[in-house]
Amino acid sequence: MKRFLFTILFILISFHCVFGQNEGKPKKSKKEIFTFGPKISLSFTNDSDGIYGKYKAGTDLGLFFRISPTRLYIQPEFLYQFRNTDMYNYIGQYICTENYKSHHLDMPVLIGIKAIDFKLIKIRFFFGPYFSFKIADNSKVFYFSPKNPYFQLGFQTGLGVDLWRFTVDISYSNLNSLNYSYGVKGNNIFKVGVGFKCF
Repeated sequence: MKRFLFTILFILISFHCVFGQNEGKPKKSKKEIFTFGPKISLSFTNDSDGIYGKYKAGTDLGLFFRISPTRLYIQPEFLYQFRNTDMYNYIGQYICTENYKSHHLDMPVLIGIKAIDFKLIKIRFFFGPYFSFKIADNSKVFYFSPKNPYFQLGFQTGLGVDLWRFTVDISYSNLNSLNYSYGVKGNNIFKVGVGFKCF
């Protein structure tokens, strides 16, 4: 249900951004100082202890905001993320694995530089802290509960390309649980994301 509501909100914002461009008279191009828009990503997550872990596909969607008065820019993002990964646990001499699914509210705060900055194409490099707050999961074997969310802190780094109003980001994130006691100590996450700049 949560994913359905977030998806509907994402679609509405996307339609507003796309069709809102046709309203009024055309404007001359100007320097992009501030922009925002919807963003959706395909992610692959693994337990950072991952001796027996496997990367599994998940998704996230939300909004990004970019402030770029120069070639340097700052870009906070507010995302709803669904993660899917295999976890393991030792039971005696045996290893028990579980397909662990979790839902998170994430906020990466990225600082980047536009290595190439043309009107229709931009190539960017970025790095910054990544904050993640779990809101629900499906765990039965491990000591987690949707009523007892946990917090993760880490970093994200990657490469981005802007083509007209579309943005494509390829990134790697490493997250660690600050209140880790048992189960997922941290995650490695690879993402490929697509966004649309509303203005």
